[in-house]
Amino acid sequence: MANRVTTQDGKLPVLIVAPHGHKDNDFNTDIISDVLASELRAYAVINVGWARGPKAILGENIANLNDIQHCRLGPCKREFLDPLVAIKDEIIAKHERCHIFYIHGMHNNVRTKVRDDVDIVMGYGQGDPPSHTCSLLYKNALCTRLREEGFN
Repeated sequence: MANRVTTQDGKLPVLIVAPHGHKDNDFNTDIISDVLASELRAYAVINVGWARGPKAILGENIANLNDIQHCRLGPCKREFLDPLVAIKDEIIAKHERCHIFYIHGMHNNVRTKVRDDVDIVMGYGQGDPPSHTCSLLYKNALCTRLREEGFN
């Protein structure tokens, strides 16, 4: 069986996570996460083999790795959650802190509304009602670093 989850070593206290990197899910998040981690010298945990589904069907490689209930299931835990926790612990042991960024895609309706070939949108859960996943400071710091690296 091919690796369904890839990991990447880094140098900085940053962990990039792509729970929906499967080719049929959030478009290009696997590639974006891989390049982002490489360019930023960050660690990464990238799902490339588990297709997102509302119900986990392990024999068909279907599990939502952004759902903790799915992540607790045997192979999902071994392949995704355990490496994620181990890498987070390694980063904290080396750097005393760890900044974790989950990379997700966007619905095609967003692409239609902006009428452009958008590859990445930065947000932090500022919906209605807000469900903030990080501070505005963290979101802005990542955006600044991406711009410095040539992402526009």
